[in-house]
Amino acid sequence: MATLNKITVASEMFMEAHRRFRAASQDIDYIASIMMSGSVIGIVGPLLKEQGGHTSHEILARISTFLDGPGSPRTKE
Repeated sequence: MATLNKITVASEMFMEAHRRFRAASQDIDYIASIMMSGSVIGIVGPLLKEQGGHTSHEILARISTFLDGPGSPRTKE
């Protein structure tokens, strides 16, 4: 059995999600693509955080706070 690391698994899953989305013939293909993409975010997010980067959740929380306007409470990740 081959040894896999998180980056390899995440990249393979992301490519498969893209293939499924492009070749979708049923709603379940789109759903599977979205679920795989979400799993990739779940795998890569902690690795980005560990390296000092920003996760997509952090970026979306900052955008949400910005759009809400000054004086509103900060959005938590």
